[in-house]
Amino acid sequence: MKLVILFFCCITMNSVFSQNKKEQIIELNKSLDSLKSIISKDSILISNKDSEIKQLLKNITNNQLEISNLKNEFERLNEKYKLNEQTILDLKNKIELSEKKNRLSNCVVFKSNKKIKGFDLDIIYYPKESCEFYEQLCGYAVFNFSKDGKIFPFKFEEFSLPLYTAKNIKFSEDSTKVLDCPYQEIIVELDSLPISFKDFNFDNKDELIITKIHGGQRSMDLYFPFQITDNSIEDVSNWVRDEFFDEETEFNTLKKQIQFNASNGVNQSYSNLYQAIFENGNFVYFKFIKKIPY
Repeated sequence: MKLVILFFCCITMNSVFSQNKKEQIIELNKSLDSLKSIISKDSILISNKDSEIKQLLKNITNNQLEISNLKNEFERLNEKYKLNEQTILDLKNKIELSEKKNRLSNCVVFKSNKKIKGFDLDIIYYPKESCEFYEQLCGYAVFNFSKDGKIFPFKFEEFSLPLYTAKNIKFSEDSTKVLDCPYQEIIVELDSLPISFKDFNFDNKDELIITKIHGGQRSMDLYFPFQITDNSIEDVSNWVRDEFFDEETEFNTLKKQIQFNASNGVNQSYSNLYQAIFENGNFVYFKFIKKIPY
């Protein structure tokens, strides 16, 4: 009896164990299927990402190619623009030169070969006639001093200058009048121009002097003083009003006085004496002291 019961129990246990095993296998298969599904979805996702990456790399390559093409196009256009800019600049210079020649017809431009205290000098000269007794021409002159784009022009209605190397100037039959003077620019030695320096107001600083040859009384040279600084040039002929600086003007450096010789044109000659006045070591003006008859 006991053996029968034991046998029966063994069969029952085997049956239960088999049943549990099947259930475990079923659950394991379910888990495996689920894992396969997840793996499949991940594979699809990875594949999509791989496609996106490939597309991105393709786009980058295309963009790099486009950038390279744009750079090439830019360089081409830039080179073309430079060419056009130079062409325009050349044309502009030709137009300006043509306008300059038209505006400055019948004149000669004398250019100093050296700077004057940092300034360039161009003398625009319109010769009109021959100067009697002198191997020069008389005419209208403009002394243009320039620096850093600023121009300081000083005009003289009658001024004598040699022609230096000017060519093709046509004169009247008696050689006194200038009939035609083609525009030309001539480089001139600074030392040959009517430019010099002298301390006119006794402040130990030289003024720039423009000399008008034979332009004063009794055909004496006239001197026009200009105060020159780093950035400007100023006419200071009015330092002494109603007087002319000429060859007979006397400078007393020790007393800081200027004496102008004059005449009434008949029978009386005299001189006017002026004293330089300073304040705090700076020149202010010339004070009239007295008239000295001869």
